[in-house]
Amino acid sequence: MVPDQDYELFEAASNAFLDDELINKGLSIARNTVNTLLEARKQPPPIEVRVYGYEDQQINALAMKSDRAYKIALSTATLTRFFHWYKMWFQAPNMNALFQNEQDTDDVLIERLYKYSVAYIALHELFHIMNGHCDIPKNEEHFVSEKPDMCGAERYFFNQVLEFDADRAAVRSCMYLLLTKTSTYADLFREMGLFSFAIYNVFLKFQNDSKFGFDDYIKHVFYIKNHPYDSIRFSYSFAFIVDGLLQISRQQVVIDHFVVPTAERLVAFEKQVLGVSEVKNCLFAASFTYQGAQHIMNLNNAWNDVAEQLKPYAHMPLAEGEHMSSMRIFLDNAGNFYKAPEEKMEADDLAE
Repeated sequence: MVPDQDYELFEAASNAFLDDELINKGLSIARNTVNTLLEARKQPPPIEVRVYGYEDQQINALAMKSDRAYKIALSTATLTRFFHWYKMWFQAPNMNALFQNEQDTDDVLIERLYKYSVAYIALHELFHIMNGHCDIPKNEEHFVSEKPDMCGAERYFFNQVLEFDADRAAVRSCMYLLLTKTSTYADLFREMGLFSFAIYNVFLKFQNDSKFGFDDYIKHVFYIKNHPYDSIRFSYSFAFIVDGLLQISRQQVVIDHFVVPTAERLVAFEKQVLGVSEVKNCLFAASFTYQGAQHIMNLNNAWNDVAEQLKPYAHMPLAEGEHMSSMRIFLDNAGNFYKAPEEKMEADDLAE
């Protein structure tokens, strides 16, 4: 996110902050993650990126350009609330059942989930910088549209595609870092399961703060803000994880050892720990609507057009758009599952 106001940044939290040690731990995680990724590149980018904190009670992070230096800033809420969130839920009666196959203690799991949450957010902001989002002139933040009624939504759609790009790059980069630290597929699937749970909670917190729910989404108000709906963001992020794993392992192995156990954990977390009684009120619900599936396709398909505008400003090669298969199972406007007619899905597949 690019800031629309000035913030007082700090490199380290003083003891004037209530959670100064936790804030500084989060900043250390963010810096180590960003530096490790930049140093791993064969040709490090000719830019300087620094990580800061700033005081704000809202979970948020910023990417900005100042003269020749680029800055990533994480709010104090981002650096503290995820840790306290995980610590609170690990005290819930049903939480341990979700992690019964993990050998680590609750305290270790809390630390890892906190680390993955902060690392993901820091990398998301890093790729706003690396992919040229902070450098593109403001007057180029639009699409060329022949539909007059789309003009008001174009800027939001453009910015949503940038978020889609940063999300994808952050997910893939986290996968790369985990690949370098795990020695077996079992370890990789386990860590990716924890990472998926962490980013699920990141988007869940965003959704809770935005108070934008399923009933709002099905009204087709897709392009009224700069970020895609959080259900959509998690859905395509999870799809990128699965696609990445399929490139290094067999399909049935990925399904049996990652997709199924991870999905079951997320559903159980919503139902048994958070007490969500209706499917439509779960974070993932909107992505299972027909509108949600189309929204994801629109973001993915629009990426190549946006990438052309970004190329002159990017500090690294930009990824190309990826194929995303149409879903077969949807939620209707009342939040009930139904199977789409085959002829409808075949038409959508051809349209892609």
